[in-house]
Amino acid sequence: MQKNEVAENRKRRKQLIILCLIILIVIHIILNLIKISYTETAVVEVTEPYESETNKNLGDLKSVDRCYKSDYVWNYTWEGYSDNENQKIVPRFRLYNYELLPGNYYIEFGFFDESIHHYARYQGIDYEKVKDELPWNEASMQSENLTVYMEAGQSKLITASVSRKDPKVTYWTYALVTVPKRTICEKILVKDNSTKTKTETKYRTVEKEQDVTTRITLWQWLMIRLREHFS
Repeated sequence: MQKNEVAENRKRRKQLIILCLIILIVIHIILNLIKISYTETAVVEVTEPYESETNKNLGDLKSVDRCYKSDYVWNYTWEGYSDNENQKIVPRFRLYNYELLPGNYYIEFGFFDESIHHYARYQGIDYEKVKDELPWNEASMQSENLTVYMEAGQSKLITASVSRKDPKVTYWTYALVTVPKRTICEKILVKDNSTKTKTETKYRTVEKEQDVTTRITLWQWLMIRLREHFS
C-alpha cells in the first residue's frame, strides 16, 4: 500500500513539472508575440554641415559662332592688247575665279602715260602694293567700272575699249579689281561673363546621443529590465 502511494506521488510531481514547463513555454510564446514601443538613449552617427564656401564669377565656357568676311580666291593674267585703230586701246585681262561660289567682280582699267610713269618700275607688281605711290587719279584715262559675273571655278577674258587721250603717247594698264566676299563662320569657346554664385557645403560624420524608439517584444523588454535590475 505504501509503495503505491509513493509511486502515485512521483507520478503527480512529474505531471506537475510537465504542466509547469508547458505553462512557461506558453507564456514565453505569448511574451514574444506581444510587441511594444521601447525608447532608449543610444550613440548614433549623424552627418552635419561644418563649412560653407561661396564662389562667384564662375562663368561657364560656351560655344559661339565667330563669323568674318573673306575675299574670294582669285587670280589674273594679262594677254596683251587687241589690235585696234590708234585712237583706241583695248587691254586683254583674263580673270580666274577659284572660289567654289559664283559672284560679281568689279573691274576698272587705268591707263598710265609711259613717259611719266615708267612701266619697268611697276611691271609684275600688284596695284595694291603701289597704290600709295601711284594714285588711281593719276591715270591718263580710265575705263568704265565693269561688273563681271563669274561662275564657280570659271575663267573669263575681260576687255574694255578706251579712247586714247593722245594717240602719240604709249600707255600701259593697271586693273583695279573689287573682289566679292564670302562669310566664314567657325565655332569657338568663350567664357560666359555673367556673374554666377556657387555655394559648396562640406559635411562630416559625428557621434551623438539620441533617443531611439524601436519595436521590441514583451519578452525582450522583460530581459532588459532584469539586466538593469541585477546590474
